[in-house]
Amino acid sequence: MSRKRKELPLLSAVEITDVAAEGKALVRIDDLVVFVPFVIPGDIVDLQLTKKKHSYAEAEAVRILQPSKDRLEPFCPHFGVCGGCKWQMLPYELQLQAKQKQVMDALTRIGKVELPPCSPILGSKKIQEYRNKLEFGFCNRRWLTKEQIRSGEQFEHQESVGFHTTGSFDKILPIEECHLMEPVNDRIRLFIRDYAYDRGLTFYDQREHTGLLRGMMIRTSNMGGLMLLIQFCMMTEEEHRQAQDLLKAVADNFPEITSLLYVDNQKWNDTFGDLPVNVFRGEDHIFLQMEDLRFKVGPKSFYQTNTDQALELYNVARTFALSPSFGSVPGGFAAGSPTSPSASPSFCSVPGGSPAGSPTSPSASPSFGSVPGGSPAGSPSGPVSAGSPFPLIYDLYTGTGTIANFVARQAREVIGIEYVPEAIEDAKVNSRINGITNTKFFAGDMKDILTEDFIAQHGRPDIIITDPPRAGMHADVINVILKAAPSRIVYVSCNPATQARDLALLDADYKVTRIQPVDMFPHTQHVENVVLLERR
Repeated sequence: MSRKRKELPLLSAVEITDVAAEGKALVRIDDLVVFVPFVIPGDIVDLQLTKKKHSYAEAEAVRILQPSKDRLEPFCPHFGVCGGCKWQMLPYELQLQAKQKQVMDALTRIGKVELPPCSPILGSKKIQEYRNKLEFGFCNRRWLTKEQIRSGEQFEHQESVGFHTTGSFDKILPIEECHLMEPVNDRIRLFIRDYAYDRGLTFYDQREHTGLLRGMMIRTSNMGGLMLLIQFCMMTEEEHRQAQDLLKAVADNFPEITSLLYVDNQKWNDTFGDLPVNVFRGEDHIFLQMEDLRFKVGPKSFYQTNTDQALELYNVARTFALSPSFGSVPGGFAAGSPTSPSASPSFCSVPGGSPAGSPTSPSASPSFGSVPGGSPAGSPSGPVSAGSPFPLIYDLYTGTGTIANFVARQAREVIGIEYVPEAIEDAKVNSRINGITNTKFFAGDMKDILTEDFIAQHGRPDIIITDPPRAGMHADVINVILKAAPSRIVYVSCNPATQARDLALLDADYKVTRIQPVDMFPHTQHVENVVLLERR
């Protein structure tokens, strides 16, 4: 006989006091920390505890008795269910403050290293329609909200296209409108949905591994390109025919699509990195522009999803890597040398964040000489001898070579390493189309490629720029970096917690001298952070 679950209490008239991790807020009740989603500091609410441990609990706000003076009306009809933009009700200035605090809390609590003051977080120019990439899933089971279940509402179609919600691998929340990307994403998605409804196309069944329509990815470009990739699961000749008919209908109705692609994914997971991508119409890529550089981006390529903020982020990385030494920290490149900006921007430590384009923003820094794209006058366009004052730079986790090509004009040579072979091929193309000849790119697992033998062959780096995935850097990679002993390390991270862990491992030889958070994802809890480490 199973033990009856203990009923958890309802807490009345509780005032939310702070923003917490994972997009939640919190309140402390005696010695208990209670985490609550979709509320903000100042809200007075009734809380139903849903989970209770010794020192913390989780709860849902069942009633908002008095909204905070700061609370905003969410702009998306799917808010609270989709889970993608959990902070829509929180003013953007308060989001930035919470993200800066999140960065410093992680570096202090996990890293436990000596830290300089944190520069004000760089806010995003756009806080809606800022993404250049979105992915949606198709499913034959619709996710129903609690209200829809209680009402007994009936739907003509159970099939849906949209996003997975937390804990629902076999259901999809239907999305009518998404404000993360310009409206073309809605028009394409709803056209495909309605076409499928009208013609009885099957949607994917996660449990049975059947159904034609499986997923779709849209990528937009600031140069006018538009990519659509549709994932099918084509088990029969009839499904092959249906897929081709759908692709033709999409091509005819959306002539603005410059890259229309498809994948036949019969695996048990939705990833297609190991599958061939087929071109139905147009090119197999789009181009995005950053300063005067163009970058080729394919369906498998990594590129920062906030196009405008990517420039801010990489400006910070470039400034940290190449600007003169700060204070008396050794190992920098002397002011006035060809590798240093003529006047690096000042990064004040005033809290509260600074708007993009303000004097504290790297995008406002002066151009280096008269060469477009931030290059110092007289910088190399190709390899320079080892005796050159220009530095040798290693760009780890280079992706499509965005950072590598972004700093190449101020370097003797840039060595880029990346796991995805297709991305490395794009990186080489990106150098070629931009007339950059002093880059080399290598594909493979970072811990296997970046070895002492590799460094002996290609040269000991003056600067290492590293932009790892959320898991951070492998311990073997950190050990090789320590042995390589560059004068500077610029660490770009999308996860301050794993960044802090890695900083602790580097601390014996490197001191953190600059910290710059950058907000790439408004209305979410996610934040990028750039740290400059200089050799002790």
